[in-house]
Amino acid sequence: MASIQLSDGLRAWLKEVAILPETLELRKPGGSTVQFQILERDVDGKVSGIASRMGKKGFVLRVLDPDTNAEYAAKLCVSADYDGQRSEKDEAVLATNLRGAGDLFAPPLHIGRVQPFAGMPDTPESFVCFISDWIEGETIESLAQRIGGLTPDLVAEVSMQVVRAIHYLKNKGLKHDDLHWGNVMVRPMAKELALNEDDLRKVSVVIIDLGSLKPFAQQTAKSKDDHLALVDLLCQMHNGLWAQRSVVASHAVFIKKMRTIIQCLTDDDQARFYPRSEDLHRDLMLLRDSISQSEADAPGRRFRPFEAISAEHLADDKVLLRLFRTGLPWFQDVLEPKPIVLTGPRGCGKSMIFRYMAVTTQINSEEDPHTSKQHAGFGVYISCATHLQNHLLWIAREEGRTQKLATSISTYFQLVVLRELVRALGLAARDERFKKFFDLRPSQLDAWIGWISHHFDVSIETPRTSAASRLLHFADDLDRARVQVHLKMLYGHPATLLLADAFLGDVTSKLIELCPRLKSHPVIFLLDDYTDTRINPEVQQILNRVVFERRSSHFFKISCERFGFKIPDAQGAPIDRDREFTVVDVGHQTMEVLQAHQAKNFLKELIDCRLEYAGWKGRCETLIGDSTPYAHDNKLADFIRSTGSKQGNHYYYFGMTTLSGMWSGDIAAILQVVNAMCMQASVGPDTEKKISAQHQHQAIVAISKALTRAVLDYHPFGTQLHAILQAFGSMAHTILVEGTPQKDGNARRLYRIEISTDSTVVVMDELEKHRPDHARIAKELLRRSVFHPFSDSRGKEGPGSKTTRWEMRPIFRPSFGLSLVRENYIDLKKTDDIYELLSDPKAFAQKIVRRYENGNQSKPLFADEGDTP
Repeated sequence: MASIQLSDGLRAWLKEVAILPETLELRKPGGSTVQFQILERDVDGKVSGIASRMGKKGFVLRVLDPDTNAEYAAKLCVSADYDGQRSEKDEAVLATNLRGAGDLFAPPLHIGRVQPFAGMPDTPESFVCFISDWIEGETIESLAQRIGGLTPDLVAEVSMQVVRAIHYLKNKGLKHDDLHWGNVMVRPMAKELALNEDDLRKVSVVIIDLGSLKPFAQQTAKSKDDHLALVDLLCQMHNGLWAQRSVVASHAVFIKKMRTIIQCLTDDDQARFYPRSEDLHRDLMLLRDSISQSEADAPGRRFRPFEAISAEHLADDKVLLRLFRTGLPWFQDVLEPKPIVLTGPRGCGKSMIFRYMAVTTQINSEEDPHTSKQHAGFGVYISCATHLQNHLLWIAREEGRTQKLATSISTYFQLVVLRELVRALGLAARDERFKKFFDLRPSQLDAWIGWISHHFDVSIETPRTSAASRLLHFADDLDRARVQVHLKMLYGHPATLLLADAFLGDVTSKLIELCPRLKSHPVIFLLDDYTDTRINPEVQQILNRVVFERRSSHFFKISCERFGFKIPDAQGAPIDRDREFTVVDVGHQTMEVLQAHQAKNFLKELIDCRLEYAGWKGRCETLIGDSTPYAHDNKLADFIRSTGSKQGNHYYYFGMTTLSGMWSGDIAAILQVVNAMCMQASVGPDTEKKISAQHQHQAIVAISKALTRAVLDYHPFGTQLHAILQAFGSMAHTILVEGTPQKDGNARRLYRIEISTDSTVVVMDELEKHRPDHARIAKELLRRSVFHPFSDSRGKEGPGSKTTRWEMRPIFRPSFGLSLVRENYIDLKKTDDIYELLSDPKAFAQKIVRRYENGNQSKPLFADEGDTP
């Protein structure tokens, strides 16, 4: 279908030929008409300024109401964009929702139709016209094009106001759907209002062009929603500041903080850093406050206990070492010198432990490497997000291009990995402790670099000063070669540098030949976030031949999301996962293996460590305390049941037992909860008083609800995942509060589904075979840890059967008023029940609720469920 926009002929006519009448007549949906005088006409009737106020689908005229002398902006839009589901009347109704936002928006005052002007080519039958206040000011796009137009304080203010606008629209059930820097205006204070010179510099932000306003749930074909539009706006403003070298030099801290915020917003899981809009607003306020902060001030700033929740934003390795805790059993499994694939929910600490294992991090430790247990190998950290920098994502967008560039892709990846290895060796060789521990002798390393250089047709090593480290200098040379390989791929030029898939293995084999100490301490490449959201599956299959090559001189440890990478390699040869690597699932280890007291102790140690490092007096024991009288989940469930659906001012989510019950390995979520508690109760460095049950409960519920709402924004299938979560959570609450109790009188806590099948049947395979659309939703449900997949177990029907088990993630449970520990399960007998949960969750939930209605005496399948063996 052809795109709806102004034709090229009409655009050319408006720019060069247009002679417009003196008046513009607008016919409203009710039939009445309003006339306006068209301004900016010269003696011939030509209007200046149209070219600068023209978009893809419309143009803006400056008009005057002859009755009041008020000036307005008249935007005329292609009517085809409104013929169908939308009409000018619908737009008028939506616009009324913006009246309560003050001056933040410029909503249309009149909406109707305007007939085409005489002489117009390619004209539609009519234009849809929006009459709004004329805003004296300048768009962010216009300001950015002028040196000095954008300043840090203006960028901070615009950012906060746009976040406020998006928040307001979402609360009103709306979205702008055309938010970009040309639709954000900065309006100076009216001269008549200014009392002094400073007033003349004050500006306000106005969101204009509301012609694309839509209900929030309405699907559109646009590539950017309001959230992505916000990210794009921040990036554009950042680039506008970056182009001004004086701003970069004077406000380095501001620039760094702005980049961090953008990185947080571009995370695949948006709720990981900003589960609530007020959290983002808080960081934008801190960004504004940093305008006067110099680079020299930053290192001396006191560490806040709940900042840098993500390892990616802990730039200081010394801080990471201080904050890292090794008190969980699965940590030791990861630390052992063997290939592993580490999976789990976002924010569970995968990046943290990989960075912790890296030699470049351990160099900052005061511990003697000879006595440390962490140096079973030479750890080299490679982040797919940071080091690969999304440079490989574009390749698979064109069919067949991945295979065509296979050798260049492998070459590029190996150069990245080798660069990090050379850099890590260079830093280790500068530290006397690690130089001695790994027996890194300059003559051997020089010989190794020379050997590597011979593999290139043209020497890539560049001149250096005698004082410079050859290893670190060579790492930069490798990076330059990496950039050249990428540019050749990007522009389709013939490759001039190609490396065999075995090159990396040959390099590490030569390294241990020259540095024998590395035979007993092999190189361990820590490949972080090797998941298909970072590396396309087609590209992964190319890289798997490098990643899973069996060499005694090195091996890879991988972190990824569930279903995050494809196991077969580029030639289709299967990789035997049981021989090649061990899978460590953080969710599995936390929810299935970890005991309640272990979880509580670990979280206490984790939180106390941050409080201590920040210099705060409070600790978990004094600030959070225990969960009495609801430390036992049966007590919590019975209390919720006794209060009914209307819980009023009852506060029962508090204490360390509650925190550990909510935890399924997602450390970041727990830190967000504790941070919210401290904010609710105004806890500071000198606070030692216990946070009230009310503040703890409110913080826990607020974060849980925010994370539940954030599922809507998951891509893809956010709407479907949210509907499943909402239906399942509401169903579990109804059964808990109103359903028939168990035989022992306790409330039913049914947060898990189980389905028994023949031992040869794999439920996900069945879904992919018979219902591929359902399979994709199911994978997202588990990949994004909305539900946690437990290990398959032997079915209760007999040795020839097995049971598949999915359980609602604990962090979501407070948002539905549930207890925190699952007891028993919902027994499903047919895969059709799984289909129903995925396709019609409300019907599924209603069916299950009926089975547990109080007074229901039917017993088959549902009366006496217990844990499967």
